[in-house]
Amino acid sequence: MRPSARLYHCARCHCQVILCRRCDRGNVYCTNGCAVEARTDSLRRAAERYRSTRRGRHNNAERQRRFRNRQREKVTHQGSRPLLGLVLLLLALNTVQNHPEARRDDAQTGIYCHLCYCECAPFLRVRGPDLALQLSCKALAKILIEFNRKQAKYRDRY
Repeated sequence: MRPSARLYHCARCHCQVILCRRCDRGNVYCTNGCAVEARTDSLRRAAERYRSTRRGRHNNAERQRRFRNRQREKVTHQGSRPLLGLVLLLLALNTVQNHPEARRDDAQTGIYCHLCYCECAPFLRVRGPDLALQLSCKALAKILIEFNRKQAKYRDRY
């Protein structure tokens, strides 16, 4: 028996994604690396918030001081040659022809999981509108909190 599948749109690139019940863990990002990019963005924003604090600025100054001290001790020399052959080999191995989804017969019209490539039942589950409404309310609340914070900062300044 084929497992049921869930259809959703990636929260980052907005492409349609189908995941079978076995692979579905409440994912909100596609399998094209959007989760990694979103995590990187989140970490970058957190680092920016930290660097803007007094403690973050002092820690950065201390780290830069240690770095400059280490640089004084280094002696430059000729570096090693780049490993171009390994890069070309990896590029050849990761081509579209070797991708499991590309090896499927194009004549098939079934629905397949985008993660494990198993064939799924023809009926897809989608998230209900109540979750979308909840997410949009959370986003609106976040915007209002940020607006109130900036407005208070502006009032304190003048």
